[in-house]
Amino acid sequence: MMLSILISFILLSVVLNRTGHPRSGRWLAIILVVLFLGIGYGPIPNWCAQKLQAGYATDSHDQWGSRSVIVLLGGGTEQVANHNDVEPSLVGYARISRAFALYTSCKQHSGLCIVLVTGGDPQAHRAAEAVIYSLMLRRLGMPSADVMTEDQSRNTWENAKFSQPLIQAIRADKVVLVTSGTHLYRSQLYFSHFGIAAMPVRADYSAATFKAMPVFTNFALMDVVAHEYVGVARYYVYQLLGLNS
Repeated sequence: MMLSILISFILLSVVLNRTGHPRSGRWLAIILVVLFLGIGYGPIPNWCAQKLQAGYATDSHDQWGSRSVIVLLGGGTEQVANHNDVEPSLVGYARISRAFALYTSCKQHSGLCIVLVTGGDPQAHRAAEAVIYSLMLRRLGMPSADVMTEDQSRNTWENAKFSQPLIQAIRADKVVLVTSGTHLYRSQLYFSHFGIAAMPVRADYSAATFKAMPVFTNFALMDVVAHEYVGVARYYVYQLLGLNS
């Protein structure tokens, strides 16, 4: 996405130069060069990612209630080439691993421990994220009775919206929210909107790669953090306009 935007603005700069606006074209070209180098070499996406993850330095949790729910947010799936198998994405595996570790810690204390896996099939892989992730949890040894799925949500907003009645039905007195570090701020914001006070725990931490040449992964990281900032900004704009359900 970020590379496409930069290329579009490069074309705009060329058009400006050829249609009698060379000064505007030159300034736009200078800005694009600065952005390209700032993103490719890492400082811009790294700063943005650190700001998103600043409040989630710790990745552990050991305080549990009598009725605890660990909410595991889906992070996508991958369809294996030339097969019908659907597996968690790389991001998904990190979230599953963290949720299972938290469940193990929770079971060491008295009380109810439930993992609520939320995520539908927005990628049209014919299998909901919640179903695939819960299968992996059971393969790790988690009893089926301790796994609950919400398999209709298509995005983070619906993750929160559709999880709320399930959490209420459990009468949870402790809710832990598990997702990627860059995703936690927006996720916690959305869950709070639906009255869910969740303790955030990151499944992974993202940082830029600093090398002698611009690196494609830094553009990918910029896409991720830009998506998060846009999601947060959209929430506050919709809230101001009274459009949030």
